[in-house]
Amino acid sequence: TPCFEYWVLLLFEECAAPAENCEAVTRTLKRKHFASYDKGKCSFIDVVGNVHNARNRARKLRERRISDEPFPENHNPCSEIYRLVDEILGAWIKNGVND
Repeated sequence: TPCFEYWVLLLFEECAAPAENCEAVTRTLKRKHFASYDKGKCSFIDVVGNVHNARNRARKLRERRISDEPFPENHNPCSEIYRLVDEILGAWIKNGVND
C-alpha cells in the first residue's frame, strides 16, 4: 500500500485522489515537491516543518471516510501516521518539551 508515501505527499499538499501504488505516489512527490525523495531515505529535516499540515490533512481525510468504511486499509488513499504523530506530540507536551 502507498500509505507512507501518501503521508509524505500530505506533507506538501492535500490530496484525496486514489493511488495506483507506491511508485505512482513517489513519482508525484518527485515531480511536484521533493525531487530528492527516495523510499526509505527521507530526511526528517527536509519535512519536519510540514508535519502539522500533514497531520491535519490526514485526519480530515480519514474522518470524512470513516463512516463509510471503518477500516483504513480499505481506503485509498489513507494514512494513519497522523495517529503516531499525535502520540509523539502528546508525549512531548506531557514531558514539558515545547518544540
